[in-house]
Formats: sequence, structure tokens, C-alpha cells
Amino acid sequence: MMKKTWTAWMGMMLALLMLFSAAGAEEADVFTAGDFQYRLLENGTAEITRYAGQAASLEIPAKLDGKTVTSIGKKRLKNASACG
Repeated sequence: MMKKTWTAWMGMMLALLMLFSAAGAEEADVFTAGDFQYRLLENGTAEITRYAGQAASLEIPAKLDGKTVTSIGKKRLKNASACG
């Protein structure tokens, strides 16, 4: 009985540790370059996650901090009035 209780307790602690580690990892992976925020993808390229500037016309940079920009996160330009 004691071994089952200990195993269940350790399992719950491990699950909580994994949950909190995953939540913190998302925030730690966000970098800032100028008015852009980005995250590094597994292949070492950058994905833009946010633009915080006020530019009327926006040019997506080819690189951020030396990392090639290969994508823009979903809904990151949702308030844009036109693209072209």
C-alpha cells in the first residue's frame, strides 16, 4: 500500500513539474528585435510572433538578430488593412 501511495504521489509531482515547465518555456523562447518579437524554430530560423510598432507601412525583415525570418505566427497581422 505504501509503495502505491508513493508512486502515485511521485507521478502527480512529475506531472505538475512538466506542466509548469512547459508554461514557462513558452515565455522564455520569445526574443525582441526592434518592434518585433520572435521565437526560434527547431531549424534555427525565426518566426515573428508580434509587431509592437505604429508604422503605417510595414516591411517584414529578412532577418532578426541574424536569424532568417521564415514565417509569421497565425493572426499576427490580423489588424492589417491591406497587404501588397
